[in-house]
Order: sequence, then C-alpha cells, then structure tokens
Amino acid sequence: MADFELNSDFLSSMPSDIITKILVNLPIKEAVRTSTLSSKWKYSWTSIPDLVFIKDTTDSELVRSVDKVLLVHQGPILKFKIDCDKPREEAINRWLPILGHGLKDLCLWFDCFAGRKVHLSLLSCLKLEHLKLLGCIVYAPQCFQGFKLLQNLKMYACDLVGITIEEFVSSCPMLESLACCDNGVHRICLAICAPNLKQLELVGAFANLSLETPRLVCASIFLDTEIGSSYIATYDYQFSNPTSGVCKRKI
Repeated sequence: MADFELNSDFLSSMPSDIITKILVNLPIKEAVRTSTLSSKWKYSWTSIPDLVFIKDTTDSELVRSVDKVLLVHQGPILKFKIDCDKPREEAINRWLPILGHGLKDLCLWFDCFAGRKVHLSLLSCLKLEHLKLLGCIVYAPQCFQGFKLLQNLKMYACDLVGITIEEFVSSCPMLESLACCDNGVHRICLAICAPNLKQLELVGAFANLSLETPRLVCASIFLDTEIGSSYIATYDYQFSNPTSGVCKRKI
C-alpha cells in the first residue's frame, strides 16, 4: 500500500510537459489507459497534440475509437495518423473537418486497394507540412489552392481527381520531398516543377520526364514495364536543371 501511494505521488508530481512528452510517444490506445495512474493523469491524454491510431483491432472497432477520442479531445491536433485497412468513407469525411487549422502532419494509411475517397475540401489545415496517403482517391475542388507550407508529400496507390500530379506539386511551393508510387502515373510526358524539391521517388510509365527542380539532391525513378513496350522503348529523361546525386533505377 505504501509503495502504491509513493508511486502515485511520484506520478502526480511529474510536470505537465513531461507527461505530455510521455503520452505523445504512446499509441493513443495506451495513452488513454494512463488515465488510471493518478488524478493528474486522468484527463492528460485528452490534450495531447499527436493522435496515432495503429491497426491492432478490427476496422469497425478502430473507427469507433477514433470517434470517441475526437469527441473528448481538447486543444489543437498537430498530428493525426491512422493505419486501417478499409474504414468507412463517411467516417473519414467526418474526421477531416474536426482536425482543425493547426494540423501539421496527416497520415491516412489504408489498404492499397481500399480506394477510399478523401476530399481535400474538408481539410482546413493551412499549416499542413507532411501528408502521407495510401489507398486513397484524392478529390481536389476547383478552388483548391494547395498547401503552401507542405514540405513532405507521399502518395502510394492513390488516384487524383480534379487535379493532376503536376498541378498538385506546383500548388505546394515549399515541397522538399515527393514520393508518387503506383498512382496511375501512366502517360507519355510527365513534368514536375518544384523549386525547393530535394528528394524525389517516382513509380510510373512514361517516356519523357522533365524536372524543373534546381535543388534536387536525389531521385529514384522506377519504370513500370507492365504498361506496354511502346512506353519503354526509349528513356528520354530531360532534366531542366541537372544536379548531382541523381540516380535512375528500373524495375
């Protein structure tokens, strides 16, 4: 009993910033469980800025967990990550507006064949710096003006509707890292214009690639040979601004 009281006193005496640092390094499920440690910890998890939901249960249970957490969460959300096979689209579209203006890091990691619709019009996060998507159909409204602070964009097995990859990249002037893989990038010409881009990873089928990327340090380019021999007969990559450290790889 004495040991319990001592441990409880120790946990209660911990500074709030230390508690927050501990909580943000835990999956949200474990963070919620800390509410039983002491009275000071009871509601501490409801204000953590990073919400990470891992795939450790069924899709329906995970969706319910997200709903419950967002319902009681207080304060800004800086990071939101969910790893879920095939969540309901209405749930995704319910979450996005709740994330708020201060969101900096968004990761929607679904099954690569999920094809879940993600409407960018529901995102009000003008401060977004990192966007990572898997298994999404990304809808961009006509008024979409991009994410002006976005630095890192990764899209795997995604389709774009209402906007091309070139337009998306051009609307993100601060972009430093881009990965576009298995996203239906099958065309004769692909032109990427990104003045601050340093890292590039592309998977697709195209005969001509033009990069206006003066700060590019490293590029990994994988050619999808399943589109047909006419696409891979010649490799005419034209770098508008040749840089060192560029590597080309074929699959």
